[in-house]
Amino acid sequence: MEKIPLSQFIAAKKQEVSLIYLDNNATTPILQEVHSAMKDVLDDAFGNPSSVYQIGNQARIAIEKARGSIAHAIGALPSEIIFTGSGTESDNLALFGSAFAHKQKGKNIVISNIEHPAVEQTAKWLEELGLECRIAPVRIVDGRVSLDAFLELMDEKTILVSCMLANNETGLILPVADLFRKMKTKGILCHTDAVQAFGKVNVNVKELNCDLLSVSAHKIHGPKGTGALYLKRGTKLTPMIHGGSQENSRRPGTENVAGIVGFGKAVEQLGHSEEKIRNLRDYFEAELKKTFNNQVVIHNQNQPRTPNTASVGFTGMDGNVILIKLDQKGICVSTGSACHSGALSTSSTLLKLGIPEKTAKGTIRFSLSRWTTRRDIEDTLQALKEIV
Repeated sequence: MEKIPLSQFIAAKKQEVSLIYLDNNATTPILQEVHSAMKDVLDDAFGNPSSVYQIGNQARIAIEKARGSIAHAIGALPSEIIFTGSGTESDNLALFGSAFAHKQKGKNIVISNIEHPAVEQTAKWLEELGLECRIAPVRIVDGRVSLDAFLELMDEKTILVSCMLANNETGLILPVADLFRKMKTKGILCHTDAVQAFGKVNVNVKELNCDLLSVSAHKIHGPKGTGALYLKRGTKLTPMIHGGSQENSRRPGTENVAGIVGFGKAVEQLGHSEEKIRNLRDYFEAELKKTFNNQVVIHNQNQPRTPNTASVGFTGMDGNVILIKLDQKGICVSTGSACHSGALSTSSTLLKLGIPEKTAKGTIRFSLSRWTTRRDIEDTLQALKEIV
């Protein structure tokens, strides 16, 4: 049987089931180039990267090439990249590793009130170990995002601040560079969860003034089960896992070579599709406003956002009902974070951002990708007219 490219196969299946995938903040379909690179490694470079013979060395070379690609993409050194099993693990390692490596310095950390559970729940766990976690509310002041609450909560005992670069539910971009610049003058470590920002907006560790930064492969058309943590050279970090020398003993365990290679290839494929995606998103939102008038609210529309995300509140509607009816029409969306997709409660993140509960309850997150087409948007608009 003649082989066909993965992208063509997905397109064929999409046509077969009339699938419209608009939940790319949850995960993204893998690229053909990524699939091929991973298959090559699985077939030809299956050796243990720690082994000195040829196929082991081939695996090591493949890992280091991927490390270099990711480092280059974020303006870091290859030696500053630690491969992990996910963005969640990267966040855990950043908070846990920093807190324990610098426990002699202080006794508290500060995070924002809209962090992903990977940060929020890790911080709560650290409290059980005797570290105080302070929560800084993100505020919208005169139309601008304010992180001044961090400055009000930090003190001479603060070890680390953690603030996401882009919110996973609304796409809101937070001004972490300015915050971190102020924190650096106090000698406080700075971490940002850039999982939802990487590949959508410019992410440069020097411009962000960060010491640690988390990213994930499956948000940029790479494989699931692979993440990375940027650790600025000279920054101390206590490993969470023990029993090996991999990743300079900072993340022991035999490396997921295929996943890492796939991550590197996905980064190499990052292009300049942001404008196309943004134009589709903006068109979608404009048509929603035109069709439903005051019945819809576009969250954070007047603040900086990732170009692919539209968080839309349908006032007086139940978002879960809309989600189910869209799914019945072959349209995949979300009511918020994928990590909360099984819950029927109103998003706490939306409430913390000052969105009224009535609107938050009816909110749907539409997140586009390079593969989203104008036809996808038109069909989704038609489906919403029938549902809402």
